[in-house]
Amino acid sequence: MKAKKLEKLIYRSFDAELSEKEKTLLETELQQSADLKAEFEYLKGMRKAVKSSVQTSFSPFFEERLMNKLNNPVKTESYLDPISKPLFASFGRIAVVAIILLIILISYNLNNGNSYAIENLLGSSKTTVASAFDPFQNTLGVNQQ
Repeated sequence: MKAKKLEKLIYRSFDAELSEKEKTLLETELQQSADLKAEFEYLKGMRKAVKSSVQTSFSPFFEERLMNKLNNPVKTESYLDPISKPLFASFGRIAVVAIILLIILISYNLNNGNSYAIENLLGSSKTTVASAFDPFQNTLGVNQQ
């Protein structure tokens, strides 16, 4: 416990002004213990070396370049891109053809009927509930009206 307290006292002595009581305690402990004195001198030398070392910094405009890269990430291509692009292009063409065929089919069904009703739009006949659940009519496709 006393060793930890002395260690904290040594570190604080480098950064802050100690009270008279703390100064005398530290000086007496340093005079009594050769190991503690050696550690104190080692720490003092390290602090001096760090203070006198040349300050290294990043290259000019480092912060701006970093923020640019963070705000505008480079899009990376996945291994599926060479396959997916032609696939989407061909399915896009198929979708356009399917929509055109659907429009032609709907217009044909609307023109065949006498009125613009849902039955004509879908090209289906009028079906009653009874005929919808009759297995004979549904199996053979017989249309009873």
